[in-house]
Amino acid sequence: VISDVVRATLEASYRFDTFKSKKTTDTGLSQLTLVVGENLANGEGQAAIAWGESVATGLNFARALGNMPPNICHPSYLAEQAHLLAKNQRKLSVNVLGEKEMEKLGMGAFLAVSKGSEQEGKLIVMEYNGGKKGDKPVVLVGKGVTFDTGGISIKPAAAMDEMKYDMCGGANVIATVLAVAKLKLKVNVMGIVPSTENMPGPSATKPGDIHTARNGKTFEVNNTDAEGRLILSDALVYACEQKPE
Repeated sequence: VISDVVRATLEASYRFDTFKSKKTTDTGLSQLTLVVGENLANGEGQAAIAWGESVATGLNFARALGNMPPNICHPSYLAEQAHLLAKNQRKLSVNVLGEKEMEKLGMGAFLAVSKGSEQEGKLIVMEYNGGKKGDKPVVLVGKGVTFDTGGISIKPAAAMDEMKYDMCGGANVIATVLAVAKLKLKVNVMGIVPSTENMPGPSATKPGDIHTARNGKTFEVNNTDAEGRLILSDALVYACEQKPE
């Protein structure tokens, strides 16, 4: 119950006013006092508070990433956020592959999507090593399309602004790894986020194009709004190569 109260309180206090020209003067909740029995006023209660705080921090971090405008929250921004998290958490490291590295790895499915954008695509790999050395990691893979126009097979204009949320799977993976690190769980976890924009640029994939994925499979793209399954296919192959739990 303690962890639920802490988590719900922090979730309810979340505000996204980063870009408001006039910030609210209301700072919200400044203090929370929990009245508990003597048996919970010790380590058990503190552990429950830590659990609720860590989960809520991860949740609110994912919400913040999702709410960011796409002109700021592009693949490089997501990679920077992952690097910043690693600086503040022990046993957490981040490796980011750019398009040149992915080209060497033969990730033609991912690159078929990212080449249509001026923003460089990134494969963000987060590793938390809280378990025993040599234990296979639990691997989480999340879609990180920071804006999805549909590419050449462009989406209707109505509600296209909501396509900034096409990176929420990736945001959830980053936030989950953050929560795991804050909780110091005794497990090895790897978070993989293929991140790109899906844009109808001059180099964009055209309907009918054929590409080759990381595992050597060739595929024909009949609709470029299938970008998610393309970037995730290369990311999942990469994940399997890490020999996950």
